[in-house]
Amino acid sequence: MSEANPGAIRRLREAARDASFLTPGLADAALSSLAGFAASLYAVRSLDSPGLGAYSLYLAAYVVGALFAQQLLFLPSQIAALKTRPSDRPAILGPTLRAGAVLSAFVAPVVASAGLIVSGHVSSSTLVALGAGAAALTVVTPMQDHVRSTLYLAGEHVRAALVSAAQLVFTCLGLGILYVLGTADAWVPFGALAIGTAASGLIGLAVTTFPPSGSFTVPPARSLMRTGRTLLPAALIQEATVFFAAATLASVASAAALGSAEAARIVSRPVQALSLGVSRSLAPRLMEAGESRSSTQAWRAARFYTAAIAAAGLLYLALAGWSYPLSPFEEVVPAAYEEEGLVALFLVATLAGAIIQIPRGVLLGANKGSELLVITIFTSVTRLGAVALLALSIEAYALPVAHLLSLLLGGGLGLRATLRLFERTDQGGSGQA
Repeated sequence: MSEANPGAIRRLREAARDASFLTPGLADAALSSLAGFAASLYAVRSLDSPGLGAYSLYLAAYVVGALFAQQLLFLPSQIAALKTRPSDRPAILGPTLRAGAVLSAFVAPVVASAGLIVSGHVSSSTLVALGAGAAALTVVTPMQDHVRSTLYLAGEHVRAALVSAAQLVFTCLGLGILYVLGTADAWVPFGALAIGTAASGLIGLAVTTFPPSGSFTVPPARSLMRTGRTLLPAALIQEATVFFAAATLASVASAAALGSAEAARIVSRPVQALSLGVSRSLAPRLMEAGESRSSTQAWRAARFYTAAIAAAGLLYLALAGWSYPLSPFEEVVPAAYEEEGLVALFLVATLAGAIIQIPRGVLLGANKGSELLVITIFTSVTRLGAVALLALSIEAYALPVAHLLSLLLGGGLGLRATLRLFERTDQGGSGQA
């Protein structure tokens, strides 16, 4: 019997280690996404097309609103906590959660007014219900995510996944209870998701092991916000673009066209959840590669990331991208398949969006925030301009087509910046792992 190839054995062990490393993040993202999917599915099946269009606007609006606390306070505090032991990192939660709740409370009324864009097409009662739910989510979503992220920082990956499991359970319970109580349909999706998010955040706090008092001094909120001012613009532009792209489609075409696009986007969410789960596990490796200027480390992480996303994404595209007899996806979300090929376009755009996160992770680790901001501006302008130009002619298809065009530009710019980063390092004679 010939001896086993040591190199092949080493690669198999590395692959097995990488796969096990992904498990908590994948479970976390899947459970969290299922909670959002359950709420969105209720919206798709209970709201008419204009109401679903308003739901889509509010969904984008509360995600934008949540960025303020997330980027100005929570993410800077997590970065600051990296300087201390993992067991001491939960010390950041108390002061930052209080400050974040106050900040989000100021942003929430602005989010609640987002539906005024389609006020001529949607009833005022529907707008009030969706606006109230979106405002509540603006407050509780970044806080819950902060608790979960801090558990990852503390090395408590299983407990972090438990937070998302609790979110799914309580969101489904909320949907059932609100339905049984005869609550108006417009109150149910965001209301149930807010209940599930708030309850799971509290459970996350309950299972967190806090360090002794004084083990880690949390920087004051003003200091954290100074750091956050360099992180917020790119994130805000990126998410605001989603909102304004939706608003542009609704204004230029119709709220019904936006509703059709939202239904198709909901079907693509499992791929988005997969990419989020892979990213939670591998993004730190990409950032470390950027920080150390190691092209070898970046390539290894990027190769595994791309393979995992592409394999699962293409399989899902084959299963869910088209209408066919006995399709379970068409049975669950029939509105998504009223426009032929719309789901497939959204899935391709989602796959492309996941893969171009690779250079972004490397550039973040290399502290190239200014380059990321420039790339974000170019891609956002391209996306909004394409939606405005295409909305009248191809209506709902304008959103995924414009997204793909912007991703091609952003991916090319990101790859160029990453290659230039490693090229400069190679010329300097360092940075290889």
